[in-house]
Amino acid sequence: MFQVLCPTVFLLSGYFLTGQPCDLFRLLLMWAMCLLLTMIGQTLGLVAGAAFDSQLGVFLVAASTIPMFMFSGFFMHLSDIPFYLRWLSRVSYFRYAFEAAMLSMYGFERENLDCSVPYCHYKSPTKLLEDMGMAHSSYALDIVALVVWVLVLQAVFYVVLRWRLRVSR
Repeated sequence: MFQVLCPTVFLLSGYFLTGQPCDLFRLLLMWAMCLLLTMIGQTLGLVAGAAFDSQLGVFLVAASTIPMFMFSGFFMHLSDIPFYLRWLSRVSYFRYAFEAAMLSMYGFERENLDCSVPYCHYKSPTKLLEDMGMAHSSYALDIVALVVWVLVLQAVFYVVLRWRLRVSR
């Protein structure tokens, strides 16, 4: 229940407060990404809670989340990441969530953004996606990657629970 309610309330408030278009298609695309990211976060917490004591689990979740966020493309463009570290962006669930969010808001042939000054560099949503290195990204691929993350973490959670049961006997 809360796994759906909390991201929905967060999304609805944030979506309309940031002046996004009243477009149900875009809202549903963003909602799907938020739900998947919520499932990843919850399952990651469950895995850490089942595998470790609470103090170590809290530390490890935070420590494992930082590199995922660093290599998501949010702080630095993916093209600016050194080639020997680019593999980290390929395994970052935040990267796929960030791409899906950007594509749901600025992709799918969105009309030009409103601009009250004579020159707006990002009046065209396509220009924004190009500069972010996401012009050729695929929303469907991002969602598939997030679903794979959910499934892998669920499988890891199952294995950890089985291991805990075997150890406790």
